[in-house]
Amino acid sequence: MQQDETDIPTMIRCGAYTPGHDVHFSQARRCWETGMGEPAHIERVDDDGTIHFADGSIRWNHDPDRLRAILDRHGNDAFVASHGLLRIPNERGTYLICVAKTPDPCRPETSEVIPGESIADEIKRRGGTIRRIVRTPDPGADE
Repeated sequence: MQQDETDIPTMIRCGAYTPGHDVHFSQARRCWETGMGEPAHIERVDDDGTIHFADGSIRWNHDPDRLRAILDRHGNDAFVASHGLLRIPNERGTYLICVAKTPDPCRPETSEVIPGESIADEIKRRGGTIRRIVRTPDPGADE
């Protein structure tokens, strides 16, 4: 029987795809392709987002309340995976948490698409992008 996950807060989506912030779908896919990662035990998560591991190493995430709720529900065993992700197994699969080696607070300028901004500039500013492509019909194409 699957557990109800309603006590896990909704993730903060700050709009940045840089280490420690939102997980980009391509980052998640690449992580899944490389395996679970190295087993790790999380000792604690500080209010500032610092994650302390039993081996003395640390990482950082922008959403410590959600991470603590996940650990409270599923235990403190995790996997330090590839592509800057931390994997926390649960009954339905694995939570993927983007982690950084150093703190990098959320910035308001990463939260939204800026009209007229090029994709290259958005990637520079946000660390990645997800945009819906709207194709217009080619007037010269056969109908």
